[in-house]
Amino acid sequence: MTRNGPWLCDFASLAGMMPGALRRRVVLVVDDEPMVAALIQRFLSSAGYEVRPPVHDPAEFSAALEAGLPDVLLLDVDLGVGRSGIDLAGTVPLQVPIVFVSGHSDGATLAEAVKLRPAGYVVKPFTPQQLVAAVDVAAAQSTRASLSPAVDLSAVPELAALSSRERDVVVQLLQHQRVPAIAQALFVSHHTVRNHLKHIFTKLSVRSQQELLDRVKGAVSKSS
Repeated sequence: MTRNGPWLCDFASLAGMMPGALRRRVVLVVDDEPMVAALIQRFLSSAGYEVRPPVHDPAEFSAALEAGLPDVLLLDVDLGVGRSGIDLAGTVPLQVPIVFVSGHSDGATLAEAVKLRPAGYVVKPFTPQQLVAAVDVAAAQSTRASLSPAVDLSAVPELAALSSRERDVVVQLLQHQRVPAIAQALFVSHHTVRNHLKHIFTKLSVRSQQELLDRVKGAVSKSS
């Protein structure tokens, strides 16, 4: 996935031009092109972000996350051979904002990316301003308030209609997990998790995961 263009050689030109309020966040860059990843790393570091050593091989991704979650994940969609960036994104906790970077802007690729609820999608070739703006927006996102998994949702009256398995899914969502990670944790298929979510949405009269989380947190607060 080799790409050459003026956007590769102009990163340093904006160093120091952006306000520093958001610049101490940690960014992890995942790109199979070492030259591109290194330039992105150098540019963001110059702008004040703490940038971890880039990940070039999808096989190294899990270890990079286990070393500590970044504040922003800059993830290339096309990682060459093996798993794609979209595949990897499904394993990332929801509290980590993801900015996809890709040379593809076709409808099919965008549709797959949108399912993961990214904080941004930057199309190559991009300008330094576009890249920094996307990372700034992602870094500024408020981390969702977490709820202890020790909370007994069965004791919450408003959630009495949920089955035990549906409550398990809700607890995973409260821990900021995405569908692929929930499926793995509960030893079920992605399809089963989505079916549970569909039933939960119907029972609680909500239309999105964020609305569901807000409803559950409100219900727990009332019952505590």
